[in-house]
Amino acid sequence: MKPAAAALLVLIAIPARAASLDGTHVHGLAWDPADPDRLLIATHHGLLALEGGELAIVSERQDDFMGFSVHPGGNGVFLASGHPKGGGNMGVIVSRDGGRTWTPLSPGVGGPVDFHQMDVSKADPNIMVGVYGNIQASRDGGRSWTVTGRPPAPMIGIALSAIDPEVLYAATQAGLFQSPDLGATWSRAARVEAAVTTVATLADGTIYAYDVENGLTRKAAGADAFEIVGPTMGDDAILHLAVKDGELAAATYKGALVRSVDGGRSWQPLVD
Repeated sequence: MKPAAAALLVLIAIPARAASLDGTHVHGLAWDPADPDRLLIATHHGLLALEGGELAIVSERQDDFMGFSVHPGGNGVFLASGHPKGGGNMGVIVSRDGGRTWTPLSPGVGGPVDFHQMDVSKADPNIMVGVYGNIQASRDGGRSWTVTGRPPAPMIGIALSAIDPEVLYAATQAGLFQSPDLGATWSRAARVEAAVTTVATLADGTIYAYDVENGLTRKAAGADAFEIVGPTMGDDAILHLAVKDGELAAATYKGALVRSVDGGRSWQPLVD
């Protein structure tokens, strides 16, 4: 069976202060702008960080952090959605101290929402997009939201263009789509019709996507099509991807946390 949108649902809580990925699953990855060697890992049981091969808990809360996004402006500002430890939905929440503490920012439309997918535009950080049944967008940094459209197919991941803040990419169970108007209209961004399990955009306009038929693909700024840069993972797939100069980090459908230093051609474990 091909990997679908959801990761494995393991409900064993991480004990307080534990630094382990055992018994949880990953909802998001990002390199910390304040420390490029520090990998932020949003999980079902809080926000962790990996640095120098050691895992540490960052957040005081062990909530289910979904839609985790780093504000392009840096300064330790992160955004997320998901579910509090005690149940329910968190709406959109913000941290202004590097992920240690979090406060409510907005309930979203029809909320409190639990945006499983959310992104902040690198081209205009006031623009954000989240998925809660419909596509919702904010133009004021996440304080207010409007419904802008519907998903083109069952959603797995989203990413806003780093060049045009109105352009949204959607990784779906039916391929990779793009919208020029924050989800109001859609067209195919690549010819593949198999499941695309992640999409990520870089500040220079590069787009990465993983599809279960071809593996990791990349489209350079100005290129006409995606090129295959890494093979498939068999019955596994990349769900979350973080890219920096010379290094890629990925969380997979089966729960592995891996890194590549050769552009995605090969992968090694990040943690034991």
